[in-house]
Amino acid sequence: MATIKTLVTSLEMCQQSADLLPLLPQNVELKLIANIDISDYKALYAEIGQNYCWTSRLLITDDELLKIIHNPNVQIYQLIENDRPIGFFELSQKNMPRSVEISFIGLVDSAIGRGLGRLLAQYAIAHAWAAKPNRIIIQTCTLDHKRALPLYQKLGFKAYNRHVTEFKISND
Repeated sequence: MATIKTLVTSLEMCQQSADLLPLLPQNVELKLIANIDISDYKALYAEIGQNYCWTSRLLITDDELLKIIHNPNVQIYQLIENDRPIGFFELSQKNMPRSVEISFIGLVDSAIGRGLGRLLAQYAIAHAWAAKPNRIIIQTCTLDHKRALPLYQKLGFKAYNRHVTEFKISND
C-alpha cells in the first residue's frame, strides 16, 4: 500500500439554476439503482476510478460498503448506454441533513469526450436539488480528471475550502 498526496477542493452550490436539463442522447438512459449489487457497484467504481486513484470504496469491507450504498439516504444513479453502465453518480444526505453531497461521479473511459460528463453532472445536480437542500456539495482533487474542477465551476459550484490530504493507494 502506497500513499499519495493531493489537493482537495470542496465546492458548494447554494442556489438552484433555472436551466433546463438537456435531453439524453439516443440509446442512453439514467436509472436510479435501488439496493445495487455490491459486485456491480465495485466493478463500475473500479473501472471509472482506475485512472484517478479511486480506492476508498475498495479498501473497506463488503459489509462496510453495503452500509454506505444501501443507506436509505444514499441514491445511486447509473448512466446506461445500450444496456451497459457507462457512468454513475452517488448522492448522499446521511451526514448533512440540509446538504446533499455528490459523493462520486464519473464515466468509463469510452464515454469520456462525448459531452456525457457535463450531462451526468447536470442530472446529478437536478436530482440533488429535488431533495430541497440548502446547498449541494462536491469535492474534487488533483488526481481527478483535469476537466472536473472547471466543469463544476462552470455549472455554478464555488470553492469554499482547499486542503492537501493523503490517500492510500494499491501498489497493483
